[in-house]
Amino acid sequence: MKKIITSITIVVLGTFMACNSRSVGNEKLLLTKKQLVVDLVSMIIPEINSQETTCMSSIPDVEDNSTLCRALELLETRGIDMTSPDGNFNPNDFVLNAEMWSYQVKILGFLPFNSALCASDVEPTSWYAPFAGALCRKGLMQSSPDGMANPSAETTLEDWETQKHLLTVYLQGATTRMDSLEQIQSTILEAQLRTSEACTSNFSDVSGNSFECYLSNSMLDEGLLDSSQENLRPENHITWDENVKLMLDAAGIQPASQCTGCMSNPQVWSCGYMDKLCELNLNLSFIVSGEEMVRFGFLRFTWLLTTHLP
Repeated sequence: MKKIITSITIVVLGTFMACNSRSVGNEKLLLTKKQLVVDLVSMIIPEINSQETTCMSSIPDVEDNSTLCRALELLETRGIDMTSPDGNFNPNDFVLNAEMWSYQVKILGFLPFNSALCASDVEPTSWYAPFAGALCRKGLMQSSPDGMANPSAETTLEDWETQKHLLTVYLQGATTRMDSLEQIQSTILEAQLRTSEACTSNFSDVSGNSFECYLSNSMLDEGLLDSSQENLRPENHITWDENVKLMLDAAGIQPASQCTGCMSNPQVWSCGYMDKLCELNLNLSFIVSGEEMVRFGFLRFTWLLTTHLP
């Protein structure tokens, strides 16, 4: 009888440990909402990992002075609300692939646009299609060999590591004119593209009804592009001087009245714009007048600029 009881006990304990192991294993294998947000924000603003920065959370299930608290605080300054209707963040919830796509687009300031879908199981009329399209356009969309992206599947940590590698490579690339205009539209102007009507391009090197067409027309409406130019050269790399001028113009910020040379040589055309960054307390070491921008520094600057706008 004792042997039978012992056997039953071993079976019960073994079953419990197996279930518990599967539970722990799921937590390790699947991406949580907390990890997704922290990873994305820290790619641009690694300072959120500093324990020296205090943060008082207004969200019940987010701890004060945590990395997550600092990440959400930054997102709030950019007008991005990550809370659920009940006011909680639900940090341990697992994330679906479609949600993972939308978080990347929102946090990195990309513009949703669904004309360039690259996965066969993304329905063009679905809520997540514009987010998938934005990632497809930038070569940041994962799919299986059969062309499926599995939008309703939970994101595994293995897939997330692959996605982070794609993002890292992307951020190490040079910033193009379209990158700059896209960030201006999504973060400075805080507007999505109006795509309800057909788009006729003003530039000979931009196709009609394309993402570039809608975006460049929006920039023309804002007076940020010259309609007399024949070509837009959307994939040309852009310098810090050009980008700073575009962004300050979009924000309605006038250049510095006097050029002191705190950010640029006083003889350079852009000195007033670059020096304005000093007045805004944005004289950061990675901003070098005349140099082409790497996307990491560019997105970092965009984040910091939007938090310093009047």
